[in-house]
Amino acid sequence: MQKLPEQQTDTHQEESQQKILEYIKYKVKKQEKNEKNTKICVADAKQIVSRKMTWNRAVNIGQAYTLLQSEVQNQLLEIQRETGIKYVRIWNLLSKENCFDETGRYNFRKLDLVLDFLADHHMKPYIELGNKPEIFIYTPGRTLKQSENSSGLSEYGVFYEVMKEFCIHLVNRYGADEVESWYFEFWNDPKLHMEQEEGEYYLFFEAIYHILKNVLPGIKVGGAGFILGYETHACREIFRIWNKRRIYPDFLSFCSFQYVAFWDGDQRYGKKSLDGHYMENQIEIMRKVMEDTGFQIQEIHVNEWNFTVSNRNVFNDGYGQGAYILKTSINMTGNVDFMAYWHGLDIYSEYYDSEVLNGDSGMISRDGIRKPSFYAFYFLNKLQPNILKKDENCIVTTNGRGKYVIACHNYKKLSADYAFAEEDQISVEQQEQYWEDTKELNLKLRLKQVQNGEYQVKVYYVNKENGNAQELWKKLDYTKRLAKDEVEYLKKRATPAMEMKSIKVENGVLELENLLKAQEIRLLDIRYHY
Repeated sequence: MQKLPEQQTDTHQEESQQKILEYIKYKVKKQEKNEKNTKICVADAKQIVSRKMTWNRAVNIGQAYTLLQSEVQNQLLEIQRETGIKYVRIWNLLSKENCFDETGRYNFRKLDLVLDFLADHHMKPYIELGNKPEIFIYTPGRTLKQSENSSGLSEYGVFYEVMKEFCIHLVNRYGADEVESWYFEFWNDPKLHMEQEEGEYYLFFEAIYHILKNVLPGIKVGGAGFILGYETHACREIFRIWNKRRIYPDFLSFCSFQYVAFWDGDQRYGKKSLDGHYMENQIEIMRKVMEDTGFQIQEIHVNEWNFTVSNRNVFNDGYGQGAYILKTSINMTGNVDFMAYWHGLDIYSEYYDSEVLNGDSGMISRDGIRKPSFYAFYFLNKLQPNILKKDENCIVTTNGRGKYVIACHNYKKLSADYAFAEEDQISVEQQEQYWEDTKELNLKLRLKQVQNGEYQVKVYYVNKENGNAQELWKKLDYTKRLAKDEVEYLKKRATPAMEMKSIKVENGVLELENLLKAQEIRLLDIRYHY
């Protein structure tokens, strides 16, 4: 039946009204996503709440013998100089290729070169004694094993003898006091069946423990690199087994990447977690497992941490990674005893598809370009020894003599859309689509009981437009093969912005207001002018 003109007009009006309503809803939703939050942080300059800081203690470098490369050495020294790291986590020191001569005898010459470099530059090794394979990861479900390193130490008898020689060699070369300040770890290689009562892991671990402790009673020996959110169920059984043995680790070590395990029949899979407090919550869960099994180890290390395991995730290069690092470091203050970020350098997993920025987890690109992740640790290193206040968005510190340094962030959680995305398929331009929102943060800071007078305030910040190598590379049309001068341009321009101002305090209260864009990080350096 044909519609009458009046009916056609009514239908058209209804459709128009529906489109208008949908447009209004879209605008409201967009406005809500982009609107501004306001938070207030109040700190008392006379009340120190903590002095425990763990975030800048260590960084992962990987295969020990990569430290023989000048490029790796230079970039590591840059990280040490600007972020203050003290420990360098390395593994596969006792490899067959590097520690044995052609007759099968021990030869630690190359090993000495690696450890000499660290000692000469006042860094300490955090040594993983297990045999770790090199794995290139696109996504958790798609990996490429680049090589399987052969230690030649799979037989217990050989391993025991090499460990004795290794320990004596270290003490003779570097001295007991120095070596006793190092950390030694042994990871739960699946081949050693740690989840079994008579698993070989415990035999090897106890050999390491006895050999090192007999010479250096105060040395720290631990394990076993359990994956938070993924091996919780296994840890319950492992802790029960370990608790029945005579030798316990001095510390328990964990890896924190933002995934949780789920089971499909007999098959275990990992899926992304969107928990904004993932590491805190997973450590709390693990402490409960330790309590339930009666396996109480006082020292907790998170010696590999990042939100992703992927070597090709653009978020690793972006300014959001700086906010993630700052947020996680502040939240974990006082929760664990040791943290080592994953990873120091992009060189660690350079592959045939490597570009200027390829989504790898290093703080410095293969060409030496500093990423926002680098500046997050740079900001953290500027903090003073006394913590006055920490909350969800900032940490306030002082030296107790008129200097206050504050680090703050406007971190944005990843949205539900990210959970279903293939990590290596996300483009640089798509990053904001996977954030929970893009609201600005109006952060009001109030310092009470400060000395009256004049203060100079320096503000350093990294956001989309400043200190973000990705945005600079975009202006170079994402060219994959840059000339030397173009790389130098990126290295010089990818730095935080800086502003300065003076504030006069008359009532003992110093007040500052900062407007942070989405994923922005800031460092405020406040000094009293005498």
